[in-house]
Amino acid sequence: MIQCKICNREIQLIISFGKMPIANGFLNAEDFHQEYFFELACGFCEHCKTFQLLHQPDRSQMFHEQYAFYTATSKHMSEHFEVMALNYIQHWLVTQKDPFVVELGSNDGTMLKHFTKRGIRHLGIEASQNVAEIAKKNGVETKCCFFNDTTAKEIQQSYGKADLISVANVHFSNMGEVARGIALLLKDDGIFVFENPYIGNVIQNVAYDQIYDEHSFIFGLNSVSYIFGCEELDVFHVETQETHGGSMRYYLCHKGAHNKRSSVTELLHQENDVLCLNRMEIYRTFAKNCERQKQELVALLKKLKAEGKSVVGYAATAKSTTVLNYCGMGPELIPCIYDTTPIKQGKYSPGMHIPIKPYTIDWYKKVDCAILFAWNHAKEIFDKESEFTKNGGQWILSTSCLQ
Repeated sequence: MIQCKICNREIQLIISFGKMPIANGFLNAEDFHQEYFFELACGFCEHCKTFQLLHQPDRSQMFHEQYAFYTATSKHMSEHFEVMALNYIQHWLVTQKDPFVVELGSNDGTMLKHFTKRGIRHLGIEASQNVAEIAKKNGVETKCCFFNDTTAKEIQQSYGKADLISVANVHFSNMGEVARGIALLLKDDGIFVFENPYIGNVIQNVAYDQIYDEHSFIFGLNSVSYIFGCEELDVFHVETQETHGGSMRYYLCHKGAHNKRSSVTELLHQENDVLCLNRMEIYRTFAKNCERQKQELVALLKKLKAEGKSVVGYAATAKSTTVLNYCGMGPELIPCIYDTTPIKQGKYSPGMHIPIKPYTIDWYKKVDCAILFAWNHAKEIFDKESEFTKNGGQWILSTSCLQ
C-alpha cells in the first residue's frame, strides 16, 4: 500500500513518467556513469485532495552547492517578485511597526532585496549554498538550511515572530513540519503567503512538465486548506497569478485573525463544481492526455527530422528534464539546447545528455525550429527573439504545436 505523504491514507497511482534523473542535475560527461535516477510517479489522495509524487529523492540530491537555478536570470520573474514585495509593503505591512519578513526558499534574494533597500527587517531561508551566497553578497540576510519546526523556533529566538512569511514556487517534501514551523513563527495577526503552480492549470493545460523531483506536490485550494488547517491556519484570500503557466497565491492566517473573503468561496466552487479537481476521474483523464501529448510531440520531431529541418532546444529548464526523459528525446532529435545560465553551459541535460550551449544573439541562424522548454515565459521570449520568427523560424511548445 502506498501512503499519502499528507494524511497517511492509501493513495492510488495516477501515472508513472518512468525512470527520471534530478531535474536540475545538469552534468559533465565524466559523471554520466554515476547519474542518479528514480521513478517519477504521481498519485492523488481522495481524502486530503493532494496531488503528489509517490517517490522522491533525498533533499541533498536536489539542493546543494551546485544548484542550477537563479531567480534573477529571468526578467519576468524579477519583475513579478518586485511587484510582490511592493504589495506586501504597501498593503500588508503598512500598519506594522518595525515589521519582520521571512521568505522560505529565498534563492538569490531577488524578492527580499526590496526589503533590504528599505531597511525592513528580513530573513531568507535557502537550502542551496551557492544561491544563498549570492543573496548574502547582495546584502540580503540569509540562513542556509532546510525549514521545519525546529528551524522556526531558532528563528523566533533570534529575531522574534514574523509579521509576514512568504513562500513562492518552493516545494517541500516535509509539509507537515513546514506547516508546524509556520504556525510557530507567525505572529497572532501575521500573514502567511503561499504561491505555487495551480493544479487546475496543470490539469487543464496538460502541463506535465511541472512535475519533477522538487515538486513534491501540486496544490489546489482543497489541499492547501487541509494541510495548513491541521495547524489551525486558515486560507482567507486567494489571487490568481500568471507565473509558471498559471499559479495561485493563497493568503493564510491563524484561525479567525482575518475575515475570509469571497475569493475563497468562489475558488472552492470553481475547483469542486466546475473543474472537478476533487474527483479521481479527472486525474485518470490527465494521465491519458499526457500519453497522447507525448506521442504527438515525438511524432512531430521525427517528422521534422525526416524533412531535413534543423531543431534545437531553447532554455534548459528543470521542466525540460521531464519532457525529454518521458518522451525519450535525446541528441538524435535535439542536437543541443541554448541557455543563458553560465552554470549549465558546457554541460549536458539530465538523463538524455543533450549538450547545453551558451546563448548567443545569433543562435537561431541555420535553425528552422526551436522547442521552447520555458513556455511559461513565452511572451517574454517571443518578444526577445522576434528576429527568429522574422527569419522564418518556428517555435515548438510541449503541446507539440508549431507557433
